[in-house]
Amino acid sequence: MTWWEILLRLVLAVVLGCAIGIEREYKNRPAGMRTHVLVCVGAAMIAIVECCIV
Repeated sequence: MTWWEILLRLVLAVVLGCAIGIEREYKNRPAGMRTHVLVCVGAAMIAIVECCIV
């Protein structure tokens, strides 16, 4: 996996996490944008590490 693929996955995780979080904040539900961005980036990083190990 090249560095630009890793960067693309992380940027995509941030964008999708923002979209989910903004939608939840708009509906006044708990766990807003920051929480979802952190969860999505964490999941993407774990997936990247597991892909590189195998």
